[in-house]
Amino acid sequence: MIGFIKGKILAITPDYALIETASGLGFEVACSYSAFSALAGKKEGELYTYMQVGENGVALYGFSSQEEKNMFLKLITVSGVGPRMGIAILSGLNTADVAAAIATSDIKRLSSVKGLGKKTAERICLELREKVSAPAAKGGTVVPQRTV
Repeated sequence: MIGFIKGKILAITPDYALIETASGLGFEVACSYSAFSALAGKKEGELYTYMQVGENGVALYGFSSQEEKNMFLKLITVSGVGPRMGIAILSGLNTADVAAAIATSDIKRLSSVKGLGKKTAERICLELREKVSAPAAKGGTVVPQRTV
């Protein structure tokens, strides 16, 4: 699994970054808006990543912080929320706003994200309410939940 990538930025758009590592490999990484903003205008950069392996191939998703990646991992556990929707949610709202919306069941705020309907927003709130910490809901960082 590729969990972190650092290197020379060869190309960047709001949707993806092409990063060449020291070994000479170039990785195309689908980015959240926060990750795009962190890399824009720089010659070198780094991203926390999530690698999806599926029937359609391999995809790499990039995040500006470990907290953002953790929120993404929580979001994609919800039925009907795949990696592309997870990136869309984190591109439409920052991590603290997503946590606050989940903690307060703010369906309207979540469903303001393009492509995210009311039913899926309700499902996100229902399934993640207990997994998002109170400090995150108040604008702090997302605290990873322990699993038993």
